[in-house]
Amino acid sequence: MEILKYAGVALLLLAVVLTAKKHDGGISKVVTVMFSVAALRVVLGRLFENTGVLSSLFALGDNGGYGKILLKAVGIALVGEVSYDVCATLGENGIGDKVLLLAKGELLYLAMPLIKELIDLTKNIAE
Repeated sequence: MEILKYAGVALLLLAVVLTAKKHDGGISKVVTVMFSVAALRVVLGRLFENTGVLSSLFALGDNGGYGKILLKAVGIALVGEVSYDVCATLGENGIGDKVLLLAKGELLYLAMPLIKELIDLTKNIAE
């Protein structure tokens, strides 16, 4: 139940941010960005701490690279979302939106080989 610890830290930082906004708004943004980066670090750390799961995913990679594609997709989604959150926190929603657009485009590009295989499989079944 690690989430309880993380939620507690988030609530504590929320109190710091709200207090800091009264005195200096810039400090609150720095704290928020630092928490976003730390959260990404925790998520990636938890994702990669179980090397047995990663090994089995990469073993799937021998059959078309599905494990690698899945891991890359997770990484792209996480980095894109945290980047968006940081931009939004700093009041640059336009830039954040473009980061999400780029992440979605990268995911689509990453999925193209799988989409091609599905189309080929559908054609073979239809014949």
